[in-house]
Formats: sequence, structure tokens, C-alpha cells
Amino acid sequence: MNLIDNIKISNAMTEASSGTGTSTGLALDMSGFEGCLFILHGTTIFGTTTTVALRAKGATSTAGTWVFYEPTVSSTVCAAASYDYHVFALDMYKPLKRYIRPCITGQTSELKIARTVTAIRYGARYPGSTNLYDSTTLAGVTLAVGATSS
Repeated sequence: MNLIDNIKISNAMTEASSGTGTSTGLALDMSGFEGCLFILHGTTIFGTTTTVALRAKGATSTAGTWVFYEPTVSSTVCAAASYDYHVFALDMYKPLKRYIRPCITGQTSELKIARTVTAIRYGARYPGSTNLYDSTTLAGVTLAVGATSS
């Protein structure tokens, strides 16, 4: 069994901005999936921020009231020039709300960051479905079987 036919990959947050507070990603419909893995990609453009947290919010509809889920994943490794190649991973298994979205919080100082969060919805109830591909954010997908070197 290959992985690509059983997951849905989406770009849940792409934002280049500065400031403090909370950055919120796109709403993802979890119907038909068991869980979602959010991956926040690191960058060195963090200014003086030392702690950043990846959290998730949930709601019963996209226009509903969004509430934070617990727990969060945070780190103090985010000091300036030390964050390249680091990632945060937050696995939302069986969320109680139909819609979820990633949030970046804990930005206590001026923050300039290229925020990129990838969402991997997994546990598809209909594996191999053509509905798994998110054509709005996934630029391409290939399954390589028995790949050879050139």
C-alpha cells in the first residue's frame, strides 16, 4: 500500500508578515479523515522571538466559533539564526469539530517570518479516492514504484 493514495496534502498556511499575536491558517474539512498532521517549517527570520507555538483551532462550520484545542507544541529553539531546518509537528487525531485550522502563537516580540504550514489529512475512509488531491494547493503528485537511478 502506498501513502499518497491514503492522505490529502494541503498548504494550510502561507503568510509572509511581521508583527505579534496569532497567525491563523486555512480551514480544513475533516469529514472523511481520521486525523491531520500539521507541519510548521522553520526559518531564521524570527527577529528576537524565542518561543513559538503551533496550535490548532476547531469549529463545527467555517462560519462558526473557533476554539483552541489543547495541547500545543512549542519550542524555545526559535532564537534568531537557529531555526533553519527545524519543524514543529502537531498531530490532531480524531478532532471533535468537523473543521480545523493551524495557528501560530507565542509571538511576543516583533516577528517577521515566512509562515508555512503543511497539512496532511490521513486515515481516509475511502482510500484511493480522487477526492484526496487538493488541486487548489497541491502542484503535482507522482507515485514512483521501483524507481531507478540515472
